[in-house]
Amino acid sequence: MWKELYNELKIESSKTNIPKTTSAMLDKLEESIHRKLPKSYREFMIIFGPGELAEYFRIYGPGKKGGQADLIAFIEMNREIANVQIETYGEEDFIKRMIPFSDTIGGDVIAWDPSTSNEDNDDYAIFMLPNDRNSIIKLSPDFEAFITKICLSTSFGKIVGDPKYKVSKVFRQF
Repeated sequence: MWKELYNELKIESSKTNIPKTTSAMLDKLEESIHRKLPKSYREFMIIFGPGELAEYFRIYGPGKKGGQADLIAFIEMNREIANVQIETYGEEDFIKRMIPFSDTIGGDVIAWDPSTSNEDNDDYAIFMLPNDRNSIIKLSPDFEAFITKICLSTSFGKIVGDPKYKVSKVFRQF
């Protein structure tokens, strides 16, 4: 699935020399966050690596500590602002358990909810903490649907109330 998508998109290569994502890097990432990563996310990272999809969604992964791609730094940054997120969204339990893995150029945080684990494929439902609203929105049941039915679909425009939202078939590697 991901190889076909890779061939369909315009890929803009990184100028930051982030090493190609490996299974060992993803294993280390799992150890750091004390959670299994969704199988579809792992496969996506092996093919694409971290980067920006559709000129709107930044998807983090293994990267240089504190660098542009670094998922651990992104998770830590969100933990530092957890009190603000709790005050904004009122979902303390969700905020404390979420695993943020993406954001948008508009400032929306996108996260997995590990309480929704699907044992068949080690996947989690995906939610958005919108920058301009006070309620958390469920985006998709899993990572594959997030990529194909949200990031690469006009449905995201409907979710955020932008009837002019256009999908860009570009992936920029970090």
